[in-house]
Amino acid sequence: MDRQIGVFIVNDHQLMTEALVNLLGSRPETMVIGWATDFDSLADMSGLAMVDVALLNASLESADPARAIEAIKQEFPQAKVIIIGVAPDDESVLRFIEAGASGYVFKESSFNEMFDIIKIVQNGEFPCSPHMAARAFARIAELARERNGSEARQQTLLTRRETDILHLIAAGLGNKEIAQHLSISISTVKHHVHNIFDKLQVSHRREAIRLALQKGILKDLLAGQAQVGQASAQNGARKSAYMSALLTCFVPVSFPWILF
Repeated sequence: MDRQIGVFIVNDHQLMTEALVNLLGSRPETMVIGWATDFDSLADMSGLAMVDVALLNASLESADPARAIEAIKQEFPQAKVIIIGVAPDDESVLRFIEAGASGYVFKESSFNEMFDIIKIVQNGEFPCSPHMAARAFARIAELARERNGSEARQQTLLTRRETDILHLIAAGLGNKEIAQHLSISISTVKHHVHNIFDKLQVSHRREAIRLALQKGILKDLLAGQAQVGQASAQNGARKSAYMSALLTCFVPVSFPWILF
């Protein structure tokens, strides 16, 4: 027989907790390691045996999902968090997924359904209906649009003069050469460079060039050069890694009882 799945319960309803302890304890695959009624009690539980899965009541009054999952992960870093008692609507599910949950159990679900989800999550999979998988992909697209919009806004923060100076920095000119090229003082160039660094949140010229290449700010000046080709490849790899990191959270598993 494989090692039992260690389960920890975070729930402020005593009757429900006792029922979960008895039901999970009756299955040979699971063992209840402990339980807590709030997050303050978690600090006293850190010395417990291996916790594989933490069941978190969705209606726990004292926390938002992100804070709740963070509190559990702080005490049990290896634990996968399953939210129980979730309202059967898309936004509730997505809210918990975005907060870092590894699974969810609806209010209408049975104990056997919850038990199956515990085993699925323990195996490293995410129980998700085709409908929720579609909603999750739509949310990923929405996050990507928000990310791109944020990058575009950051680009427009640079003034025309700052953009010109950034182009000259990328061309390899120093402050003195930039001042001569634009017929302005060196102190004015330094002021603009400082503003560029501040807006791009970098501290060195090389960082500014790299970030500007990734965001397309220098694309017009450097089009056709090998440096742009390299930057384009890096940007594509970054987007691919970003999408892969999000998509690994959504492994569809077909279960008729969680379709809605």
